[in-house]
Amino acid sequence: MVAAGSEIALRDVWFGRTWRANAARVVSSTRELVVLWMPRGSPARYPVDAEGVEVRIPSSKPVLAERSASRDALALERPGARHSIWLFWEPTGTFAYWYVNFERTLGWNRACFDTVDEKLDLIVTPDNTVRWKDEDELELRQ
Repeated sequence: MVAAGSEIALRDVWFGRTWRANAARVVSSTRELVVLWMPRGSPARYPVDAEGVEVRIPSSKPVLAERSASRDALALERPGARHSIWLFWEPTGTFAYWYVNFERTLGWNRACFDTVDEKLDLIVTPDNTVRWKDEDELELRQ
């Protein structure tokens, strides 16, 4: 794996290309668990169409635009698992929610940790409210 403190990219890969990427710092890395910190303001890339509008369904020729992370996040990646757990905080520092990202792990690719997003997500708020996210994207992707 990679040493704690290393700066890497966490990438979502489709069609053999980067679909989305976030700059991250490795908090801890073992064969069982990789913990990544993405502080508010850290650089990210996301796919856009010709007009600059974010594209949600992967295509073979994405155009990536720059943006900054809007909040602090901690990602818990278990290599080989079909999901990761993310924790998000509001800009005020208050914990916002847990995010279950259904994905396939591709693994380390030099300075990157690569996954394939399965499009469906689950959000759990501190009061234990649970809601699905991106059901429409999953349906379109199928």
